[in-house]
Amino acid sequence: MAVIQKEIELEGTSDKKVIALFDSGSAYYCIMPKLAQELELILSLPQPLEFETAKNIEKVTAKGYVRLLYLEDLGFQMNLWW
Repeated sequence: MAVIQKEIELEGTSDKKVIALFDSGSAYYCIMPKLAQELELILSLPQPLEFETAKNIEKVTAKGYVRLLYLEDLGFQMNLWW
C-alpha cells in the first residue's frame, strides 16, 4: 500500500482545487462535510455506512455522499462519503 498526496481539481456545482490523500489499498474515499457542502448537493444514504480506519479500533460513519468529477488528464467520477 502507498499513500499519495496530490493537488486535484474537483468539479461539482462549484469547482475547487484541494490537496487529496489517496491510499492505493482503499475501496472508498471520504470527504469532510464542510467541503462536501461547498462542492455539491449532498445526497442522503438510506442508512448510515460504517467504515473501518487504518486503526482497527476506530470507525467512521457516513451519513451521505456527493458525486464529483475529478478533473485531470484522466478524469473520472467518484463518490465521496461523509
